Amino acid sequence: MGGLVALVKDTKEQIIQKTRIYLQNIDCVRTISLDSILEEVGISKGVFYYYFKNKDDLLYQAVIPDIDEREKEINREISKLDTLREKIYLIFGIFVDENMKDKLKSLEEFYIYLFFENNINRKKALKKIYTRINKGRKSIILRQIKFHNIKLTKELTILTNYVMDSIMLYHIFCKRFRDKSTKKEIINFLNVFCDLIETKFEKQDAQKRRQKA
Repeated sequence: MGGLVALVKDTKEQIIQKTRIYLQNIDCVRTISLDSILEEVGISKGVFYYYFKNKDDLLYQAVIPDIDEREKEINREISKLDTLREKIYLIFGIFVDENMKDKLKSLEEFYIYLFFENNINRKKALKKIYTRINKGRKSIILRQIKFHNIKLTKELTILTNYVMDSIMLYHIFCKRFRDKSTKKEIINFLNVFCDLIETKFEKQDAQKRRQKA
């Protein structure tokens, strides 16, 4: 019995790994179909549905390691930077550097495109990868704000959520409906966000530290 369980697990992992390789070698994640995955991986629909609920289930399991690695990479690069402003620019780099060949950026746009194009009953499932990406990004930002001795107030947390959602939606809207570059506007938006942190929130926290001293 143990050998059969191990075989099933190994087969599932092989499918996930082959799908990861497939994702890394295509130009547009948005064009992926279940049939193209089955052909590339070399399995039937029967085998596929034995291991996975649907295409989104497989894609999620295939890209999670890449998302985790991307977050580790961002954290490594952040450790080389001094200011919070520099770190925020790095975190939002996929929206600013339009020449960046980043699979995470492609996956993010892929799922938001589907979010816009599919019916409401599918939206929750299709947002799963984006939610995981966004959760990781938010965690890094909030951790860096606290690292720079800025009190993470409810107001600042709400502002951070607003900035993240606004940048994502604006970027996707312009790409989807206008085929427009968003680099300049997003940089300006990030500048305003950083200015607010450095003046209002950082100043408030500094004043409180002086009062306690």
